[in-house]
Amino acid sequence: MEIQTPLFWRSRRRLRGGLKVGAVVVLAAGIVASGASLASAATSISHGDANLVSGSVFGTTIGSIGAVDATNNGLQALVTAGAEGGVTIPGPIGQILTLQGFGRYADANLNGSSDAYAGGVTASGAPGASAAQFNITPSTVGLPDLFTVQFNVGQFSSEAHLAADGTPTSSSTVSNVNAVVGGSVVNSLNGPLTTLQNAYNALGALVPGLTPFTSPVGPNGITIGQDQFLNAIGVPSWEQVPANTDLVKLLPQLMANKVNSAIATMLAQAATAVNAMPFPMNIAAQVALATLQAAAKTVTDLAATSFGSVASVIGSFVLKPTATNSNGSYTQSAIKASLFPGLSGGAMAISLANATVGPNTVVPTAPGPMISPMVLGVGGATLFALFSVLLILRRRQNAVSVPVTEVR
Repeated sequence: MEIQTPLFWRSRRRLRGGLKVGAVVVLAAGIVASGASLASAATSISHGDANLVSGSVFGTTIGSIGAVDATNNGLQALVTAGAEGGVTIPGPIGQILTLQGFGRYADANLNGSSDAYAGGVTASGAPGASAAQFNITPSTVGLPDLFTVQFNVGQFSSEAHLAADGTPTSSSTVSNVNAVVGGSVVNSLNGPLTTLQNAYNALGALVPGLTPFTSPVGPNGITIGQDQFLNAIGVPSWEQVPANTDLVKLLPQLMANKVNSAIATMLAQAATAVNAMPFPMNIAAQVALATLQAAAKTVTDLAATSFGSVASVIGSFVLKPTATNSNGSYTQSAIKASLFPGLSGGAMAISLANATVGPNTVVPTAPGPMISPMVLGVGGATLFALFSVLLILRRRQNAVSVPVTEVR
């Protein structure tokens, strides 16, 4: 029979103690691990997209044309997308809008921020050249051409940014804009203007040296230069044009001003020349001048009343519009044209150079445990308490003597 020596009992107690220590460690680690699942990491999901044209025809959305999209699902530090040129615009919008030199770029960051650029940019978001022309003709969609408008845009671009804290910022540039307004209403001035021209020529036969009169209505209509637009808006440059400025609303007064200015200049020159003539040579000239003034009043009266309906026919042509969309995203555009309000089925809507950011969200994920200070404190305190109890028990066991059994 074996003799169980004191060494045997000490080894047995140490084994039991080791098992208890292991149990304590497992228990404390379990407490910490269970709490760690409550403190999982968070991944930011961000979006940025840019397109050149979006809109609707007859109330039906045509979607985005020339769009690029950057979406960060939390697995990459940065996602980018960009493109230049290569856009075909279908249907009636393609008959109205032509583009040159354009691009789009978007990026989405892991921290929940995103950026988008459209229009006069390159595929990497750097500044670039752009040009656009809107040929707004109602007969394109089956309406009478009471007014037609051609807007020429020399430069346009938009950019939008969404910070990680959800704050949006944006800017837009639209510059070097001029317009030519025609149509049957404008053409109705041609008859009175012909009468005016004949009266001016008759006066010129009596007063040599008059400067030839140039009609304010050209072959394609009335031209409104960019300086006229800026003066009407009340700013010195296109960079300072306020957001949501509607150029169509400015047209009636600008068109009338163009006609009135040309006629006023002509009448002032004619009156000065007649008044300088000696008696009695000026008698016939004064009669001719009165005929000219009457013909001029017919034209200016017609101009004062004819152009007021241009907005109800054409619609609107808004610079630098912004929009907060129903899904929480934010869009900055260069131009938004809402055309032909009299169109059955809804006006035609065209947005040019659209930069959209968001919606950006923070979605909980678990790429690895993240132990919160509270959970770490609870686990540590539990581990310390259990070790203290174990230490006391071991000291008591060591104080008890171990018997030795002999084999006889």
